Amino acid sequence: MDSGVVKIALESESRSQRRKLLEEHVWAVYCNGRKSGYSIRRKHSSEEDWHLLMELLRGVSMGAGVLPALEESPDGENDLHAGKI
Repeated sequence: MDSGVVKIALESESRSQRRKLLEEHVWAVYCNGRKSGYSIRRKHSSEEDWHLLMELLRGVSMGAGVLPALEESPDGENDLHAGKI
């Protein structure tokens, strides 16, 4: 994370070919190549909530998303600083 880039990946734990990839319920979560836990799919509560979520995720594409830095730190690195998001 010293370079300012964080890679988050979701991997399907299922070995079954019966479900489509986006219909999986349990995913392994990796952060910068290290397994950091699990993610569980939940149903959204309303269409409005779904649209709000999609607006938040608009800048992140499936497969490869990069979040831009908010500001450049004094050492020249682009960092996300806590409390300024």
